[in-house]
Amino acid sequence: LLPQSAIANLQVMPGSNPIFGLNTLGGAIAITTKNGRTNPGGQVEISGGSFGRQTLELEQRGTLGNLDYFVTVNDSMDRGWAEHNPDWVKQLFGKIGYQDADTSVNMSLTAAYNDMQGTQTIPLSFLDNPRQAYTYPDENVNRAMLWSLSGNHSFNDKLELSTNVYYRNYRNDNLSSNVNGNYGAGDAIEAVNARSTIAQTSYGFGAQLSYMGKLAAMSNQFVVGLGGDFANARFKQYNQDAQFTANRDTVGIDAYSLATDAKTTNSNLGV
Repeated sequence: LLPQSAIANLQVMPGSNPIFGLNTLGGAIAITTKNGRTNPGGQVEISGGSFGRQTLELEQRGTLGNLDYFVTVNDSMDRGWAEHNPDWVKQLFGKIGYQDADTSVNMSLTAAYNDMQGTQTIPLSFLDNPRQAYTYPDENVNRAMLWSLSGNHSFNDKLELSTNVYYRNYRNDNLSSNVNGNYGAGDAIEAVNARSTIAQTSYGFGAQLSYMGKLAAMSNQFVVGLGGDFANARFKQYNQDAQFTANRDTVGIDAYSLATDAKTTNSNLGV
């Protein structure tokens, strides 16, 4: 969901760490993205390959006085090595920042729209032509958007305020055609189409005031802060009886019936 060209460095920190929230029980991955001040310039990369693979990647970054900017776009597609197996990846990352002697502010946008088709295995009887699809359509679509705003201000060389606000929306749509294993054994339905949707929205904020001074002639750091993280998640699943066409495509024979509809809401407020 994040273009690789946007990454300046990446750190993996194993183990539970409360700095990154309550859910980092196994560890955390901290990704630092590029900005126009430390990574000036621009580039264009175009590539192509087998099975109709085409990729276009753009980067532009620079400064305008106290402002800096960075934007990168990745657009990749291919028709796949097998039948009914195309994919595309569309990613955007942009950042604008302000920096002076005492203050720094950064706002970023991450967006993605990716589609992968043909995620299936085939039976041994198909090995004479492994490019053929067992059943189709099989499609997995991911869409995401993340806004982030962060800021830092130093009141003096001992007192510093840090803040951040974010909003994230993610949606996954999956369509899968499946053979009915009971067909012919008293069941006249050849196949089943299954569709599922995951929709997640999360947002939060954080503020931290740090004082770095001397206590008993020793250097110390005192921190007080407030943070909140909130999320809503919804999962839906539908099933549809289907039949096969001559080329093994599945066609629904009735309306979708709602099988599962689950919704969860989470919130965390910490001081």
